[in-house]
Amino acid sequence: DEISDNIVEQLIAAGVDINCTNNEGVTALHMALKKNKENVVQVLLRKGPDVRIQDSCGNTAIHYACTADEISDNIVEQLIAAGVDINCTNNEGVTALHMAL
Repeated sequence: DEISDNIVEQLIAAGVDINCTNNEGVTALHMALKKNKENVVQVLLRKGPDVRIQDSCGNTAIHYACTADEISDNIVEQLIAAGVDINCTNNEGVTALHMAL
């Protein structure tokens, strides 16, 4: 939604660390993917986040994208172009492909 986009843009302009994680290792990109906020995902991807960051369960942005309800193929393509490891396994040995099925 447009309000989220504007808030994210303002925070980035103010110098927020887009790779900052919460106590579970979740980044803003992970959260935006989980919440199906595709516009926010695009804003974050334009700023060059570290797409290889794993949360405390070992999930990366591609894991979140493959479990999201409404994330487009375009977002997955952008994550791949940004350098996400498509073969990365989480702490349970699960890849993004497993999660997408």
